[in-house]
Amino acid sequence: MWRTTWLMLGILAQEKSGIYPMSKNVTALLVKLGLGQYATAFEENAIDWGILADVDQETLKDIGISAAGHRLRILKAFADLKLDPNPPASSLHHTGDSDAAAAADHDEDITAWSRTPGERKPVTMLFADIVDSTALTEHLDAEEIHELLYGATRRMGDAVESNQGTVCRFMGDGIMAMFGAPVASERHALEASLAALEMQRRIAEYNQKRQAKQEMAIQIRVGLHSGEVVVLEVGDDPKKPEYDATGSSVPLAARMEQAAETGTILMTAATRALAGDLIETKLVPSVTVKGISEPVVVYQLCAVHSATDLLAPTMRSPFVGRKSEQVQFRVMLDSCLEVGHGQTLFVRGEAGIGKTRLVEEMSRIAVASGFVRHKALVLDFGVGKGQEAVPSLVRSFLGIALGSGKKERELAVSSAESEGIISSEQRVFLYDLLDITQPLALGTLYDAMDAEARNKGKRAAVAKILSNLAKRQPVLVVVEDLQWADAVTLDHLSTLSAVMAECPALMVQTSRAEGDPIDTSWRARAGESPIVTWDLSPLRKEESVMLVNAFTDVSDTLAKRCIERAAGNPLFLEQLLLGVEKGTGESIPDSIKSLVLARMDQLPEHDKWALRAVSVLGQRFEIEALRHLIEKPDYDCRILVEHHLVRPEGPLYLFTHALIQGGAYGSLLKPQRSKLHLLAAEWFRERDRVLYAEHLDHAGDASAAQAYLNVARIQSDHYRPERALQLVRRGLEIAPNTDRFELNCFEGELLQILWDVTDSILAYRRALEFSGDDFQRCRALVGVAEGLGISQVHDELIEVLATAEDIGKTHGLTLELARINQVRGRAHFLRGEIEACLQANKLSLEFARKANSPEVEAQALSGLGDAEYNRGRFLSSYRYFDQCIELARKYGFGRVIAANLSMRGYVSQWQNNIDPATADYHEAVEQATRTHDLRAEMLALVTGGAFWTAIGDLDESEKWLKRGLDITRQLSLRLFEGEYHYLLSRVAMQQGNQKKAHKLAQQAIVILQDSNSGMTFGGPIALGVLALTTADPKRQHSVLKQAESLLATGSVGHNYLIFYEDAMEVCL
Repeated sequence: MWRTTWLMLGILAQEKSGIYPMSKNVTALLVKLGLGQYATAFEENAIDWGILADVDQETLKDIGISAAGHRLRILKAFADLKLDPNPPASSLHHTGDSDAAAAADHDEDITAWSRTPGERKPVTMLFADIVDSTALTEHLDAEEIHELLYGATRRMGDAVESNQGTVCRFMGDGIMAMFGAPVASERHALEASLAALEMQRRIAEYNQKRQAKQEMAIQIRVGLHSGEVVVLEVGDDPKKPEYDATGSSVPLAARMEQAAETGTILMTAATRALAGDLIETKLVPSVTVKGISEPVVVYQLCAVHSATDLLAPTMRSPFVGRKSEQVQFRVMLDSCLEVGHGQTLFVRGEAGIGKTRLVEEMSRIAVASGFVRHKALVLDFGVGKGQEAVPSLVRSFLGIALGSGKKERELAVSSAESEGIISSEQRVFLYDLLDITQPLALGTLYDAMDAEARNKGKRAAVAKILSNLAKRQPVLVVVEDLQWADAVTLDHLSTLSAVMAECPALMVQTSRAEGDPIDTSWRARAGESPIVTWDLSPLRKEESVMLVNAFTDVSDTLAKRCIERAAGNPLFLEQLLLGVEKGTGESIPDSIKSLVLARMDQLPEHDKWALRAVSVLGQRFEIEALRHLIEKPDYDCRILVEHHLVRPEGPLYLFTHALIQGGAYGSLLKPQRSKLHLLAAEWFRERDRVLYAEHLDHAGDASAAQAYLNVARIQSDHYRPERALQLVRRGLEIAPNTDRFELNCFEGELLQILWDVTDSILAYRRALEFSGDDFQRCRALVGVAEGLGISQVHDELIEVLATAEDIGKTHGLTLELARINQVRGRAHFLRGEIEACLQANKLSLEFARKANSPEVEAQALSGLGDAEYNRGRFLSSYRYFDQCIELARKYGFGRVIAANLSMRGYVSQWQNNIDPATADYHEAVEQATRTHDLRAEMLALVTGGAFWTAIGDLDESEKWLKRGLDITRQLSLRLFEGEYHYLLSRVAMQQGNQKKAHKLAQQAIVILQDSNSGMTFGGPIALGVLALTTADPKRQHSVLKQAESLLATGSVGHNYLIFYEDAMEVCL
């Protein structure tokens, strides 16, 4: 019950300072000043007892105390205290880490994070006071004042407690109370309304007694508001806890009371909405509230119509309803078995509508019909290694238990290969999906692939596994919660959906309606596979009755009320039935958040803390991680499982619904969340670097951005640039300026790998803005230059490189100087600046060897091969290309190999080594195709196409060149598009189609003129081909003269070789 002693102090001890006797606890001080709403601000800004003496007006403004009067009251209270910076531990209670000793006395097993004061809860706040109490007591002595106010406030308190409310404090002539805390209740708005009306009734009865004794009657006014608050446990006696509330909802309720006329009850629209049809109200003029821009809509409470309670059974509900869906699914199963072809079923509906329960029932039916089921979940957070949806499916397909070691996973891959489930070429993709380190040979191949090639290969591998398994036994694939799926996962599922049409397999997918990712594009990627969509509707009333009937001891009245509140949502209905302590009938939650909090409040204290703690890990968690968070190595989840809040799933546990996890997480205060996320980060530091970074992020830790960068590098090393880019960009969202340089640089590098050159340049430019010294500035400039080089913006490129080189030379940055000269050499090559190209690449090789970088050395050797080719020195060119390839093979630089094989073949061709050239062309195309390196494939096809033309195989030449032209257009490389056109012109000319040849040659020249350095790179050759296709002698000589002018000013070396041969042909 509320405390008479406190009431007496509230009335009589307001004499000198107006401050109540108190323990040395900041929260308690603020509460007893009537300013408890600011306790969270002090906590979140780490203002404890030891520094109160240093707090001033500016400090209070900084932490959000805007009311000048409140600041003055707080500072006066501080001044009246004899502040001791080291208060005894016994005087502290639930105020954070510094209070560990006192909290340990209360409960030694509750960890430090849980001792942070408060818990978030939705409540209804009630303020009530006596109108004109000063005038009433003006002519009364102290004893008469006490009798008057005590009699009134006691009746107010009784009205609160008889309606399941909690008195927070007495304020002389008034009272502050809350409903829905400390024990959660969905009915808090209704309970507060009932209490307010009961207060009026009790005061009316009190007035009758007073008037019978010829004493003055009193009047009260009441204000209500519903919203989220922080519920604080205050006081010094853990056996008799006292509670207070802070947050913006508190002063808003007080404002309602101040605005109420004598004898009335005002409430906000939030309270009216929660109470619903159970109360009768009328709209009154809106009220202006300080700090709220728009006037607050206000209602006057007139009456409460009824209140219905519900008893909660302890058994789990059965599966009910969905008869039509079951019939349809059985038809799908029968059809799949009969014709050997399946389809995809997409089940869509709001949270809690019963998607999971329906899919569980369908799985049971499918298994009984001879299908084998494989299931995966898409999670929005807390996804550990191997737990992503697609890797989970692969593990299930191959019979790999979660938590299996590397040897078991490798053995499963080998078995799949020996049994013909996968091909040997697909092993490399399975290694990635199963998080197995690639051996050198496979690693070299995988390194050479770009992101799209890897993803395409993984999709094909998973599809082949499914197809081959379905040939042995019909398969049901279940993937839940697609609303959280990323693009890569959705691509995998569209590929699997296409497979369904070719084998005896069915796929069932679920998603919330508001996050439905299955759009027209996804359906198109799924090919011809039939896709059926079910939009689940709420349970019909008779189905809800069936669900309620499965519970014992539920009266008809309670059942009806429960069904109405659940509105056909089976999860809500089930939680309503489970959400009340049996026999008490105290709570009917009206939202999943209230349901979760009501269930939590019925748990033993340690289990409640465990549930709240583990919510930071996401929907799925390991028991050992939970034990780490709560510092109880022997904790088990038995109680949580019995209360149907979590369920075991193999070696892991899973929240029974994402909304339950979200509700538990939402009950944590920010300091509690931060401490728990830091503990989780500590747990995952060496176990899962992605989760380590994410938990640091959620904790608001300053090192989170750097952690994202570190794990992004790991993801990139494992050939997952898309995932790496996601992590880098999240790091950039939270990074301080000191971390932004490295993050922007790596973002630029990843974007180059993903062939998004324009954005890559922008990323490196952003890095320049945050460069802290010349070394960083040089690195960023090189990144910009590499992008400009790929984009063929050569004029700006040379300027950027000059700036970078000055910095590199000044500070002896050998690796950067190697890259600078490498990029410059490529630019000189395309511009036909032969000697400059040679010198730049020689310098690149020299600096690369000084920097001891084999990869940059291999690239420099490639550049020298280009330079010697540009000079027409094909023997020297061949030696450099050969050294480049061999060095790349030694270290596994797959991309370097793919890019240089075609050029080694091309210079072999000019030495009349036809067989080695042919072998290199074929290997170059094969390697580039396997790795999906489009640029390397484009180079192989253009050089190989020219080769086939030269040896007279026009059909092969045309096939290669047309494929290469398509890739060139895809990559938007106008210079090479022009080259392809004049090569195809030569093919058409040899095929006897002069008109087509002439048109292609003209198009080639237009394209080359439109591209930067295009005419320098291939203009003379294109003009020579145009002359060959032109019948007019004058026009021929004009074209040849134009080509010779280009050669005189400097062109790429192949122009001199090829043009003059064509020119002689024209002149004969």
